[in-house]
Amino acid sequence: MIRDRRFALIYRCAAFLLAIAGILDTIGLWSGDLKPSYFMYYTIDSNVLMVALFGLLIIKTARALREQGPKGPCGFYPVLGMIVGIDIFLTLVGYWVILAPLQFTMNGESSLYSFSNLTVHLIAPLLGFLDFVLFSKSKSLRYKHIYLVVIFPLLYVAFTSIAGLLGYVFVSPFDNSIRTRFAYFFIDFDQIGLMVFAYIGALAVFFLIFSHLLYLYDRKVTLFNRGKDEGQK
Repeated sequence: MIRDRRFALIYRCAAFLLAIAGILDTIGLWSGDLKPSYFMYYTIDSNVLMVALFGLLIIKTARALREQGPKGPCGFYPVLGMIVGIDIFLTLVGYWVILAPLQFTMNGESSLYSFSNLTVHLIAPLLGFLDFVLFSKSKSLRYKHIYLVVIFPLLYVAFTSIAGLLGYVFVSPFDNSIRTRFAYFFIDFDQIGLMVFAYIGALAVFFLIFSHLLYLYDRKVTLFNRGKDEGQK
């Protein structure tokens, strides 16, 4: 892990500001065409979750830097970091694998590479995921923690599905003429029926695979550091 608190603080401030800028640009703050309804989409919600985490990390890192100096552990809130890192990484994978081809068909290539699109769907997810990899100290996870990553996505699916069933209408960000009761086609009971549960199951498996990989990475780092320490004796 990286033990330079100055680097960690710069990294986290940059990630924090980029994520906020991406969110505000996506919801139309700069253009004056505000779209608060975008907060009903997983992309924005996962980015907001990352902003909240990085706000805490910035405060903790700055305090440690001031009180303990520039060198030392920077991996604060590792369990929360793993959860948020994986939950926002789904935004990257889900968008570029499932939704980007649809957006390209409807709006062309230029919309894929806008600042807002790249920030909320690529840059912020990568920075959020890498924070755990770069800064968390070894042996910071317990096996029971890996199942916590599914809580936020499942709550999101439950909340937006209930909202849709109660009458909320989602307007497609790709085509304003498309209106549905569900945020994404793969959780749209009206379009695919019970296949929704297959998609939800597949996404849950995706989360758990990644959380297991990070858990194994955490164990591997522990063994590597132990061997290194023994070699220096």
